[in-house]
Amino acid sequence: MHGGASRRGRLQRRLGTSRLVPALVELHCSKGSPPPGGSYTQSCQDIWVDGGVLHAQCKTRNGQWNQSEGLTYAPCRNGVENIDGHLKCR
Repeated sequence: MHGGASRRGRLQRRLGTSRLVPALVELHCSKGSPPPGGSYTQSCQDIWVDGGVLHAQCKTRNGQWNQSEGLTYAPCRNGVENIDGHLKCR
């Protein structure tokens, strides 16, 4: 309890917390082309592309985050937009 406990106590005091909580992080790598343009980038996050399919978490009208269904964006000639948490062609 001498070495490890005292170092943990110093770390806790330095961080201002008595308990460390691990963060949940999800990483994605885009395969192929970069994400398409569109207004969805202003209200979506965690945007990634996999084989021509666009994925993102997008805000709904009431401010909740929604994991949007994948959108095959090749036919979206005027870009992509977020409609109430769902990716849609413009």
